[in-house]
Amino acid sequence: MNGQRVFSIGGQRLATWSVSGARVSAEDAARFARFMRYEQGGHPQMLDILAREAVIPDQITLTMAGGRDARIVITNVRDAQPPPYDLTPCRREIGKAGMDALFDRIAAATPEQLDALRAAHPCDTADDFGLAQALDTMLGKMECMLSNGTPPSLTEEQKQAAGEATSLALLFAAVNPANPVLAGAYKDLGDLLLMQYDSVQAWRSWDAGRRLAPALSNFAPVNKFEADLLAQHPEFFLTRPPCPPPTRA
Repeated sequence: MNGQRVFSIGGQRLATWSVSGARVSAEDAARFARFMRYEQGGHPQMLDILAREAVIPDQITLTMAGGRDARIVITNVRDAQPPPYDLTPCRREIGKAGMDALFDRIAAATPEQLDALRAAHPCDTADDFGLAQALDTMLGKMECMLSNGTPPSLTEEQKQAAGEATSLALLFAAVNPANPVLAGAYKDLGDLLLMQYDSVQAWRSWDAGRRLAPALSNFAPVNKFEADLLAQHPEFFLTRPPCPPPTRA
């Protein structure tokens, strides 16, 4: 239409752009569409069309909420070489306090250091399910599961004794929240952080927990969430290597 392409849904115009423009490679067109998504916005289907046409238009008009238009004019397209930077020496500074200090401590720890941390906070492996010890025994087994990801294994007699112990009704009120190797606590903290729209800290918490107990079933929803994001929105996942975890001097 008059040298313009129009993108609309249900009769509502969302964007127009010029047919004329700079023809580029498929890779550069994809990069341009990704730039638009990150910096300017635009409906994903419209950006997909831009990427497939392999043309950077001379001008694009996006219709915003309230009928307001945002017009982008592109006057010059040049080849650019990526900066010759090296991420190898990139290191985060280890946090000194708060959640960052705890996350950094877990991220920077070697397997030997993690084993030593677990040894400093051992879980109770007792099997006494007598009425006087049922609560302590179950707490110990829960603590072991949350620390190393191994689910508790109970005999039928132990299950029956646990079911008859009224003290186990207070189980969760008795859990000690100060143990730094309770992987399940990092899962719950990450969920809370995500609810507060702090996705960066949420993933740091989940990663810390999975570092401690990769096999813990509590993290199955997180793993599925990540897989779904990657499958449905691959454009948000860059191939550039991430900054390595912090290291101690």
